[in-house]
Amino acid sequence: MLRNKLKLLIISAIILLALVPASTAAVTDTTGPIKVEILDAYYADLDNDGLEDDVYSAVKVSLIPQGIQVYDYLIELELPSGATFSYYYVIATNKQVVLYDNYFWDHATESGWYKITVSVVLISSNFEYHETTLVFDPPGGHGGSEPPQFTLIGN
Repeated sequence: MLRNKLKLLIISAIILLALVPASTAAVTDTTGPIKVEILDAYYADLDNDGLEDDVYSAVKVSLIPQGIQVYDYLIELELPSGATFSYYYVIATNKQVVLYDNYFWDHATESGWYKITVSVVLISSNFEYHETTLVFDPPGGHGGSEPPQFTLIGN
């Protein structure tokens, strides 16, 4: 009887391990022509409505200087419920380092862990991609959500 339970336990463990997906990591290649970093993210009352339900993130994109370059910039804010707000921009610049302020007005509406993911795809002869993620925990808020404000800070 004990032997049968042990066999069942071992078979269950093998099946469970076979079903668990392998973990994936964000792209961390810093030698490529493009790199993205989330410098900061937090919640606050940024629109002065009396509620700390706005999310701010500071993002840095670094490029190898090659004249004017065009890249896709996708920023996503995932709420604890799994609801995701995605915003897409096409950027053309001749700067080597570009800093972005991202404001998500009235988005911090749930308590729990929030996730910001920024993906950048360099439009060139090769497919150059970099992505980074930051997880943080703002307190709950309420209300709807407005599209984010996207501010380029010159360099």
